[in-house]
Amino acid sequence: MFPFQNRKKVLLSGWALLFLILFVGVGGNNDAWAESEGVEHRHKIFLFGGASQEGSEIDGSLGLGYEYRFTELFGVAGMAEFTSGDIDRSMAFGIGATVHPYKGLYFLIGPGFEVVDPEHEEREELFLFRLSVGYDFELTPRWSLAPEFNVDFVSGGETTLVYGLVLGYAF
Repeated sequence: MFPFQNRKKVLLSGWALLFLILFVGVGGNNDAWAESEGVEHRHKIFLFGGASQEGSEIDGSLGLGYEYRFTELFGVAGMAEFTSGDIDRSMAFGIGATVHPYKGLYFLIGPGFEVVDPEHEEREELFLFRLSVGYDFELTPRWSLAPEFNVDFVSGGETTLVYGLVLGYAF
């Protein structure tokens, strides 16, 4: 099951949207804009530890990411995720728009791609579309811990579930 048939067009649109958001966000005085929108820390780096599940196969996953908050409500994020074990996926990369509607609750939606491990078959890059939900629990004003659940709709492959904990540092 994959919601978009023209994956190249959607992926290019995603990259164009990210570029536009970053171009508009980087221009001007963002510090004043962020302060007026109530954003204390606009940048966040995070580590993900959890599991990836394709069908009945479950393997460990580690990830790195970065989020830039434009306002208290909206941001943009990028991620790189690595999976070990028997499932075909070895890496996934993506970008997305983030929404923070209530306290620590957040949602992410965006395109990316998955790299299929050459040990299982010939190296292949597949388009994916990720939906995520998580809840940041503030440990200190800069550190947070969040349970996170992701669904990756992969073209030409199974839907992948990715779940675990995210340790974040805001600055």
